[in-house]
Amino acid sequence: MKRSKPLARAARLGRPFALWAAGLLLSLAVGMALYTIAEAAVEDDARRRFDNLARGAQERLDNAIASYARAVRAMAALHAAGGGSAVPDRASFHRYAAALDLPNNYPAIEALTFATRVPDNEREAFVAAMRADRSVDVRGYPDFQIFPAGRRPWYEVVTYQYPADKPTRRLGFDMASRPLVARAISQARDSGTIVASGQPVFLPDPVPHNALGMRLPVYVGGV
Repeated sequence: MKRSKPLARAARLGRPFALWAAGLLLSLAVGMALYTIAEAAVEDDARRRFDNLARGAQERLDNAIASYARAVRAMAALHAAGGGSAVPDRASFHRYAAALDLPNNYPAIEALTFATRVPDNEREAFVAAMRADRSVDVRGYPDFQIFPAGRRPWYEVVTYQYPADKPTRRLGFDMASRPLVARAISQARDSGTIVASGQPVFLPDPVPHNALGMRLPVYVGGV
């Protein structure tokens, strides 16, 4: 009988401990459940915000691309309005490009260019005509030449550039000398649609960065 007293006392002491342990486990379970619910709510809210931002950014990008595409199409229309000669007038090209007011209306456009497809048998005559063109610069372009060097069956030569004083002058550059660009140009020619240049263009100013060209074909004779 005397030994039962310590056991009874231990049982009385163990009951509060068991209740405390059960309460602790219940609190942990409730805390984990609340944490899981809160984490899911935060993640869901973050996902919705990201989706909204991504959707907004995509819409702005789509609108910007559509706007820049209209500028390219308008340049093609300018060429067609000029009578469909092989090469549009340089002065008209510059007046049109200046009227676009690129910094305010098309801030993402680095430059506007016009490229001419030149068969190899017309290379010398084309270079001579470009060097003698004084419609924009009274000095002409005495150093104009097609580059990179080497003879090829045909060339896609950057003939005009706006702004004309851009540090990265590309006048005379044969875009078709790069296989990816030549493929994009051929795709545009055959489809009549705007295509990307196929290869990033490195521009060192105002800070080093890459740009991507958008090109639309124009056809001799307005076809």
